[in-house]
Amino acid sequence: MDNPQELVGNNETAIWDQLAVALQNKDAEIDYHGEIHSDDVTIVIDIQLDYGGGFEGGFENTSIKAAFKQTEDFRFAIHHQGWLDELGRFLAMQDVETGFPEFDEAITVKTNNEDKVKELFSSVEIRQVFQSLVSFSFGISHPLEILHSDEKPYTLQFSIDTAITNTKDLHVIYTAFKAVLLHLIA
Repeated sequence: MDNPQELVGNNETAIWDQLAVALQNKDAEIDYHGEIHSDDVTIVIDIQLDYGGGFEGGFENTSIKAAFKQTEDFRFAIHHQGWLDELGRFLAMQDVETGFPEFDEAITVKTNNEDKVKELFSSVEIRQVFQSLVSFSFGISHPLEILHSDEKPYTLQFSIDTAITNTKDLHVIYTAFKAVLLHLIA
C-alpha cells in the first residue's frame, strides 16, 4: 500500500469530493488507503479490489477503523446473522438482544455491556445502515498488550467483504461508523 491519502477539508463535502476523485476508476484494481481528519478524530479507510487472474481467485474488502481511548473496558462486536448463528442458538449459545426487533432479527450482537450497546444503537438511522449489510463485522478490538503504556488505544473497526467504490454508499456507512465513534469518545 502506498502512503495514505490525507483527506482534510473545510467540510464533509470537500473531503468526500476528494475521495470520489481517488476512487473514480472503478474498472481498475484498487489498493486505496486514506485518512479522514474531521471533528478531532482520524478515521482510516482501506479498500482493496483484486480481480485475480488465471487460476487465482479475486479479493475485495473495505475497512473503516479508528483508534480511540476509553476509561472502561467496553467491547462489542456485531455481524449479520447467518446459519451459524441459528445453529449457535440451537446449541444454547446466546447473543445480546437490543430491544429493537428488526435489528435483533438481522444482527448478532456480542458485548460485555448490554446497556451501552443498546445506547450505541438507539438511533434508527445507525441500526438501518447495519441491518442492510451482509458479510460484515463491526466492533471494538482489544488494545494491544505489547504496548507498554497505561493508555492503550482501542480500535473501532468495520470490515465488509466488498470493495465499496460508490462514495455515496461508503459515506452512509462512514457516517454511521463516525456516529458510533463520537458516542464512544464523548
